[in-house]
Amino acid sequence: MSEQVAVERHELDTLLAVARLYIDAFAEDEAMSLTEKLAFQDVEDVVAKYGPRPASSEEKTG
Repeated sequence: MSEQVAVERHELDTLLAVARLYIDAFAEDEAMSLTEKLAFQDVEDVVAKYGPRPASSEEKTG
């Protein structure tokens, strides 16, 4: 059973940025154990789900 936790948007942005750095640190052909590969896929799934933040109206007009 998973626990749900509320995260502020700016905190989520920071976590996603760190997750992207983690993903980018691995080469496509990087050798990983099964445990590492599963953890890596979990991080990729989170980034895919919560991915890039939509641009605000200020950024669109700015």
